[in-house]
Amino acid sequence: MPAPPASFQPRLTVWSHTWRTALCLVLAAVALLAPAEGETLRWGLVAGPALVAELVLGTVSFVAMFYRRRWPATVALLCALCSAGSLAAAGPAALTLVSLATWRRFVPLALVALVGALATVTSSSLSESEPPVNGWIGLGSSLLLSAVLAGWGAYLGSRRELLGTLRERAERAEREQTLREDQARDHERARIAREMHDVVAHRISQVSMRAGALAYRQDLAGEQVREEVGLIQRSANEALQELRGVLGVLRDVDGSPVDAPQPTLTDLPALVQGARAEGTAVRLSTDLVQDVPDPLARTVYRVVQEGLTNAGKHAQGAQVEVALTGRAGKDLQVRVANRAPVSRRPPAPGAGLGLVGMRERVELLGGRLDHGPDAEGGFALEARLPWPS
Repeated sequence: MPAPPASFQPRLTVWSHTWRTALCLVLAAVALLAPAEGETLRWGLVAGPALVAELVLGTVSFVAMFYRRRWPATVALLCALCSAGSLAAAGPAALTLVSLATWRRFVPLALVALVGALATVTSSSLSESEPPVNGWIGLGSSLLLSAVLAGWGAYLGSRRELLGTLRERAERAEREQTLREDQARDHERARIAREMHDVVAHRISQVSMRAGALAYRQDLAGEQVREEVGLIQRSANEALQELRGVLGVLRDVDGSPVDAPQPTLTDLPALVQGARAEGTAVRLSTDLVQDVPDPLARTVYRVVQEGLTNAGKHAQGAQVEVALTGRAGKDLQVRVANRAPVSRRPPAPGAGLGLVGMRERVELLGGRLDHGPDAEGGFALEARLPWPS
C-alpha cells in the first residue's frame, strides 16, 4: 500500500502512544471484567482455554497496533479478525481502522470495515451473557459504527494533508524568498563593484602610475617632483569626488536612489585628454554623426575608459588608438587598441575584474565584448553594441 508523504503523517510522540494505549486497555478491562452472573465473566468465560484464547488474541492485537503506520491495511485486518474472538481486541481494532482511514484508500478500508462488522456480529453471537441479536440488525449496526470510525479517520487524514501542504508551501515560500534575497544581494554587490571599478579604478590607476614613475625617476628636479606630487594629489581628489558620487547613487534614500550625472560621449574628449596628460599617446577617431542614446553612450564611455586604464597599467608609453564607428539601425563599434609596451616598469597591480564587469555591461545591452593580444604584441579591446534606429 503506497504511503502518503511523511509530512501528512506526523510523528507519534510518547504521549500520543500512551493515551491511545491506555484507552484501549480501559475498553479491554471493561469488556473482560464486567460481571454477568455469579463468578462468570462476560461472555460466560471462566478460567480455561477460552479465557486463554481471549487473552492471546487481545495481546496480539495490542502488539500489532504499534505497527499500524508501517503496515496499515495488514494490521487493521489482523486486529479486526482478532476482535471476532476477543473483546479485548475491540479497542485496537477501532484504533487501527481509524488509522487506516487517514490514508484514504477506499478498497482496503472497505474490506477491513466489512471484516470488522462481521467480527462484531460473530462475537455477539458467541456471548452467553447477552440475548442473541438479529443478524441483519447487528450487521447494520456494526457497519454503521465502522462507517463512523472510517469517516473520522478520513477527516483526520484530510486535515493532516491540508496542514502538511500548507507547511510545505510555507517552507517552499521561505526558501524561495531566501533565494531571491541572496540573488538580489549578489546582484547589488556586483553592481556596486562594477560602479566602484568603473569610476574609481581609473583615477587610482593614474595615482599608482605617477607614484611608480617617481620611484624610477632619479633625475627630476625639486620643481618637477612637486608638480608630479600635485598631479597625484589632484587625481586622488578627483577619485574621492567620484567615489562620493557613486555612493550617492548607490545609497537608497526614502526608497529611491539619488540621481547623479553619468558620463556620456560628450565627456569622452576630457577622458582622452586626461590620459594624454598622464603620458599616454591617444588618438581618437569617430565617424558618429547621429546622437547616441544615453544608455549606449554611457557603456561606450566605460569601454573606452577601461581600455585606456588597461593601456596605462600594462603598456606604459605605448600609443593607443580609440575608434568609434556605426550608425542607428546597425551596430556601434568601439575599439581601443594599444601597441606593444615600450617601458620595462612592472605593470600596476589589478584584480582583473574590469573586463568581467565590462562584459556584463555590454551584454546587458545585447552586445558582445572581445579582447586579447594582437600579432604585434599589443592589446585590443573591442565592443559591438546594437544601436536602435
